[in-house]
Amino acid sequence: MNIERLDESGFTFVEAIMALTIFAIVISAVALIYVTGYRSYYREQQQIEVQESLRIALDKMSRNIRQAVSVTVCGENGEELEDQTDGPWLEFSLSETESSGYRFDEEQQEIEEKVGGEWQPVASNVTDLNFRYDSESNTVAITVRGEKGNSGVIELSTKVHLRAT
Repeated sequence: MNIERLDESGFTFVEAIMALTIFAIVISAVALIYVTGYRSYYREQQQIEVQESLRIALDKMSRNIRQAVSVTVCGENGEELEDQTDGPWLEFSLSETESSGYRFDEEQQEIEEKVGGEWQPVASNVTDLNFRYDSESNTVAITVRGEKGNSGVIELSTKVHLRAT
C-alpha cells in the first residue's frame, strides 16, 4: 500500500527565516519611533522646566524692582558700575532703610535675591542674567537665559518702569 501525501503542512526553513527577518524589521522600526518620541518628550519637559523657572524669576524681579525708588547696576563682584549701565547684579532701594537686590550665581547657575542681607535662590538652570538701567526713561531691562540638558538655550526679557520718585 502506497500512501501519497499531497497536503504537507508546516513552513520551510527559508520561510521561517524570512518571517523572522520581517518581524525584526517591524520591531526595530517601532522601537525607533518610541525612542525618538521619548527623547522629544524629555527635551520638551526640560524646556518647559527652564521656561517656568525663568518666567517665575522675571515676574518676581519685575514686581520688586517696579517698587524701587533707586537702582544701581553692579558688575561681577558687586562693584557699582559708573560708566556702564548694564551688568549681572542689581541693587535697589525700596525705601531709605530697606534695600534688596538680584544677582547671577555662575557657580550654582541660579538667580539669587538678597533677603535680609542673605542671598536666597530664586531660579535655577540659569546661564546668564543681565540688567540694563536707562536713567532717562527710568526703566530697567532684564534679560535672562537658561538651559537644562539638551533643552537648548531659552531667553526671556522684560522692561520694568520704576515708580516715579
